[in-house]
Amino acid sequence: MAMEIIKAEFMGFCYGVKRAIELVERLIAGQEKDVYTYGPIIHNPQQVEKFRRLGVEARELLPDRGTVVVRSHGAGPDFYRQAAERGIRVVDGTCPDVKRVQSIAAEAAAAGNRLVVIGDRNHPEVQAVVEWAGGQAEVIGGRAQADSWRPQTDDNVVIVAQTTFEQVDYCDIIGVLRQKRSLCRGWVEHQTICSSSQKRQQAARRLALTVDAMVVVGGRNSANTVHLAAICREACPRVYHVEVAHDLDCAWLAGVKRCGLTAGASTPQWLVDEVYDKLLQCEGEVK
Repeated sequence: MAMEIIKAEFMGFCYGVKRAIELVERLIAGQEKDVYTYGPIIHNPQQVEKFRRLGVEARELLPDRGTVVVRSHGAGPDFYRQAAERGIRVVDGTCPDVKRVQSIAAEAAAAGNRLVVIGDRNHPEVQAVVEWAGGQAEVIGGRAQADSWRPQTDDNVVIVAQTTFEQVDYCDIIGVLRQKRSLCRGWVEHQTICSSSQKRQQAARRLALTVDAMVVVGGRNSANTVHLAAICREACPRVYHVEVAHDLDCAWLAGVKRCGLTAGASTPQWLVDEVYDKLLQCEGEVK
């Protein structure tokens, strides 16, 4: 019996990532010179390298001239201020969902509220959100930090989450924090995990429960792809996270009758297609 390959209902580029990529592609098509991205436009090294070969370089610092596309994860207010001072054109590729979190953070800081960000403090999206709060934000990434968090009686607490944070982890953390809200003067929670991330996570979990193995496609530096792989491992004993088709070893799939396929929100379709084609090759080799 041949191995059955089943794709997740939702996978690959989300709206925000697709929008950022299209902004860069339009600049390339218009043959603009001196185009850069502020950091990797998305967390996918293959897509970043593809743009580099087309003349668009990823920079962590502002260039001296040209056009800079803000990555989907966003940037802090100092970036925009410095770009304006230098006369650098900015094309804003920040995901609209991330923009909303930044606005909430800025408003909370301006009002003197205590901002809590549930997410990974090392993620560029979270770092930019903290900057929009004037650096006055607390980042909580796990249950232990939530347990040790202590509010004050005069605190007005505002809570947001990294848009790609894993929903199960968020529920665990917010459950701990809510036990302390009676100690505060004010308490507001904003649901900022994007629906695209939730759909991909839920679809991956559903599929992983029904297959013998899961292949997850995406950058190893992509938080949402790493989350997807972790979710799949909770439901399926054999999960393989690959960046490109070459990473996939058909021998891994020995004895597999049903193989699931999913991809992170920052994984371009052309990479997913290449992995799918490799799986079709494996289908004829595995027993």
